[in-house]
Amino acid sequence: MNLKTPSRKRLRTCFDRLRARMITARRARRANPAASAAAQLLAIFTALVGRMPLTPPAPVRYIAPSVSPAWAERKQLAQGLGVPVRYVEIIMARGEVPYSVLFHHIRGGGVLRRDAMRVLRTRAPEASIDWLDTPSSRGDIAGPAETGTGIGSSLASSPSGKYSDPTNDEGGPKGRRP
Repeated sequence: MNLKTPSRKRLRTCFDRLRARMITARRARRANPAASAAAQLLAIFTALVGRMPLTPPAPVRYIAPSVSPAWAERKQLAQGLGVPVRYVEIIMARGEVPYSVLFHHIRGGGVLRRDAMRVLRTRAPEASIDWLDTPSSRGDIAGPAETGTGIGSSLASSPSGKYSDPTNDEGGPKGRRP
């Protein structure tokens, strides 16, 4: 201690109090983050399990929707014409299903293909029925595009364009003039 200058106690300011509060806050014990995460996971798990029913729901029997009169009329008309129901409107408008629509549905696969093949077998000449029955190396029919005749590529779009209609308003293929 210096004897020449007397030491005085310095008055404390608000900054000193703030600094003291900061020091005590740093020394305070912090919460364990692992314990906090465990509590949150437990709360989430409890909420999920709490919403589950204790017993499984009773099986509900499927009841088909009622048949509309318009659909019943279309089905009866299709049976009379000997064509699938999906082609009734096309036949009523154009007289027959265009080959372009049939090829498009054949390449689409599934139920569309089955219906198109049934109509194509009734319209195709007798000499080509054997050709329709011959499977190609890919497992489906050998259509005109695969045989190299060149007429299949413009009549139907690729399967990736499944919502595009390959026909124009007159029933012919798009992009060709009659």
